[in-house]
Amino acid sequence: MIAALASFDVIQISTQGGPGYQTMVPGVEIYRLTFLQQHVGQASALAVFLAVLVLVVIWPIQRLGREK
Repeated sequence: MIAALASFDVIQISTQGGPGYQTMVPGVEIYRLTFLQQHVGQASALAVFLAVLVLVVIWPIQRLGREK
């Protein structure tokens, strides 16, 4: 999941999220909403949701790793 979130640069340069939405990752979608469609509010909401999702997924993993 973290690798998919960090793969913005490779996908943006090589395919720009296409063909269609086949290689669209959250970072590319946030970029597209912000700079191409100028829907800054939607992009901000998606970025906040994505940050919360990452924290919810990573927090239990870190707790399990610390206990061992």
